[in-house]
Order: sequence, then C-alpha cells, then structure tokens
Amino acid sequence: MPRRPGRLRLIAFGAALAYFFDPANGRERRKAVIKRLAELRERLQPEPVDDALAREVENTAERSKAS
Repeated sequence: MPRRPGRLRLIAFGAALAYFFDPANGRERRKAVIKRLAELRERLQPEPVDDALAREVENTAERSKAS
C-alpha cells in the first residue's frame, strides 16, 4: 500500500511552487504574501509601555533632586 500522505504533501508543495513561481502572476503573489507577513509581524509586536517609562523618568528626576 503506497504512502498517500507523503504523496499528497508532495503534490501540495508542487502546487504551491507553481502558484508562486507562475511567470504571469508569481511576482505579484509573492509581493502580496510578503506584505501580509510584514503587516502580521507589526501587529504581533507589543506596544511600548509609556506609563512605565514616565514613572522611571519621574523617579530619576526625584533622585537627582534629592542629591
């Protein structure tokens, strides 16, 4: 009995390669995927914590006044 899951993965991989390296539209498809991944990466990065930074600056200012 042949291994169908391995063959199916190989077929899917070949289809993906054909999709992204298509001479007519492959470049635009690759650019779109890169753009989507960059946007996703930006959304997943945590926002800077301004409150903590403000407290640290205040504490530093208070320490310099006390000296």
